[in-house]
Amino acid sequence: VATIRNGVIVPASAVVWLHGDAWAYGGAAAGRFVRRSVKTDIPTSGGWFMAQEFKAGTPVVTEDAQQILAVALAAGEASKGKTRGGRR
Repeated sequence: VATIRNGVIVPASAVVWLHGDAWAYGGAAAGRFVRRSVKTDIPTSGGWFMAQEFKAGTPVVTEDAQQILAVALAAGEASKGKTRGGRR
């Protein structure tokens, strides 16, 4: 029996890994992006299905996300999960 769920696909190109956990930067406000956890228990051909955390239409960083994470780590911001910039 299949269960139909509403959600979005977070593209593999948007996912970065930190200490074995998957993350993606999703749009917040005024050019800011928030690092959000990506559940990897429902893989798809192009990424991972997410029923929560991300909403349809929310911009996600699909290029340079690893660089944003590196800058956040260097600045000590990774624990806050917030940073500026990145391409959507």
